[in-house]
Amino acid sequence: MQSKLQIITKSTTTKTILATIAVSALIGSAIIFPSLPYAISKFTKLNTKKEKYYLKKVFKKLERQNLISISETSDGKVKITLTENGRARILDHKIDAITIKKADNWDKIWRLVIFDIPETKKVNRDIFRQKLKNLGFYPLQKSIFAIPYHCKDEIDFLKHNFGIADHVTYIEAKYIDKQNHLRNYFQI
Repeated sequence: MQSKLQIITKSTTTKTILATIAVSALIGSAIIFPSLPYAISKFTKLNTKKEKYYLKKVFKKLERQNLISISETSDGKVKITLTENGRARILDHKIDAITIKKADNWDKIWRLVIFDIPETKKVNRDIFRQKLKNLGFYPLQKSIFAIPYHCKDEIDFLKHNFGIADHVTYIEAKYIDKQNHLRNYFQI
């Protein structure tokens, strides 16, 4: 039988800890615990020394990666703060979690995303283009993508978080020249 420690992956643990700190930091700027072992016990229900040791290593690694800051308050309590790098990592996890829900019945409206992102934001442009492909968009041209499903909120989130909102246009259209090809591609 597998122990709880074997079931937990480093990636899942890191995401869980960062997400918990991020949610808690929405209320205040940091989380304060009586001690680091106490803090670790609040993040999981692990019981053995080996499991707690493993989590302590994860916390220290997050601190070395500058994702969290662990400090001691004047009264001896442990203060855990999410750093700017930690906030960026949380945003990456949110971006990775975005999906486009396929509708049971197509409303016969095409959603187009058109962009003209300058060379100074090439990295953001390339990541945005790849994310559209990963979400299932069909590339009509290098900077024009189509999908038949509702996605305005997801596109708004991406373009604002990549800092490219001024260079991205979202369009809903009833007709596209290549729509028979698109209907076959999306099987609608």
